[in-house]
Amino acid sequence: RMRHRLLPVFDLAAIALAACGAFMLRLDPSALGTSAQRTAWLGCLGVALVVKPFILVTFGLYRRYWPYAYARDLLIALIAIATATAATAIVAMGLVKTGVMPSFPYSILAIDGLITLMLLGGVRACAPMLADVAHQPRTTPALVVQMPRRSKRVLIVGAGEVGCQVAREAYRNPQLGLT
Repeated sequence: RMRHRLLPVFDLAAIALAACGAFMLRLDPSALGTSAQRTAWLGCLGVALVVKPFILVTFGLYRRYWPYAYARDLLIALIAIATATAATAIVAMGLVKTGVMPSFPYSILAIDGLITLMLLGGVRACAPMLADVAHQPRTTPALVVQMPRRSKRVLIVGAGEVGCQVAREAYRNPQLGLT
């Protein structure tokens, strides 16, 4: 079951942006006016939009809830993105070798992979930080006077998933009075 429905939409847009950006960075934008380069660009874009999401789904990246991601989840995301980039490169080079798609500089595939890694990996790495910022209490000090509250010091034993969730909950809800 997909927990975050906007993430695949963002991923598709990011994959398309990465493919377009790679061609623009590697080639002169006026070179895309030629029919062969435009065909190569559209071919790479199509391959990327089919292969990369398939690999990301296969690795289960849409089953994770990224605001509570851990280092292991980010490592899986990086491996999935690298695998998706490699698979896209293999398919694109195969299409060039068979003559289905015109030739283009293969360095575009490496640039595409780096841009994809930055966009997709960056969003997933920033999700826990954005979730913490989003859960900060929003009070105006001039309008709300809070009485100093005595907090209880709490020791959380263990660093597993439940321990991390308890620590985050205590941090996000200062009204609990837990330090």
